Amino acid sequence: MAKVRSDYAIERYLTETKRLYSVLESRLASHDWLAGDKYTLADIANYSWVSSSPRLLNLDLAEWPGVNRWVERISAREQVKKGLNVPPPTRTPDQEKELFASMRAKIAAMENTDKH
Repeated sequence: MAKVRSDYAIERYLTETKRLYSVLESRLASHDWLAGDKYTLADIANYSWVSSSPRLLNLDLAEWPGVNRWVERISAREQVKKGLNVPPPTRTPDQEKELFASMRAKIAAMENTDKH
């Protein structure tokens, strides 16, 4: 987490994330997987950042329905469920949500102090 707020950096990162989700959406709107007709390394490599970004950045994947279905399909895989628990999580989903909310609050507080 940066020590100073940068509206430019925040906007750029969010815009780029949304642009990349749109690129994925163009593929996943009509295909189940990123490369070819089966689950591949391309899906595995992209799943973690795509599935975690909504929690980290407070985005709603419903805006990208093909991406949302893809994340749900991968999340339902038994091996993925097992892999997500190695190592075991140190926080509950509620604690994680609280952590990210507090991080966003710190960023918001930086905005308020920058204006004074």
